[in-house]
Amino acid sequence: MTPGDAHSCVSFSNDDLERMKKAVKDAEAKTSGEIRVVIGSTYDPGVSDIQKQARYDFEDYGLLDTQGGSGVLLLVLIKERMFTITGDYGVYSKLPQSYWDHLAITLSRYFRQDDFVGGICHVVEAIGLQLSAYFPRHPNDVNELPDGVIVKEV
Repeated sequence: MTPGDAHSCVSFSNDDLERMKKAVKDAEAKTSGEIRVVIGSTYDPGVSDIQKQARYDFEDYGLLDTQGGSGVLLLVLIKERMFTITGDYGVYSKLPQSYWDHLAITLSRYFRQDDFVGGICHVVEAIGLQLSAYFPRHPNDVNELPDGVIVKEV
């Protein structure tokens, strides 16, 4: 997906993290897809590219193993002033690049207004809505991954 910017002096309260977790939980209530939000300050050691970091995090946090390739990662690197939204093969087969570009523009607008939590929640909700159209929740669906936000200290 496309990178965007974020400010380097952002911190998240427990209430912020709970609000984002609730957004993930609510979004996933309508879909069998899985959404993970990962917030870090910078790249992992030895990584210097947002797409490479996203690939590592996508695998590390279990998104490669989701049923039907329905996983989506929202990665925000605060110090690097970057974010990316990455989907698995099933998601990419259903949603065009223009959809992801629109999400990136929307998230950038929120971030420019210093509304990081609002932007993340809005985008998570939008992703959940789209996933529900292509990966509907079934009665026996299991939440494959935790809903909480992953905060990485690097």
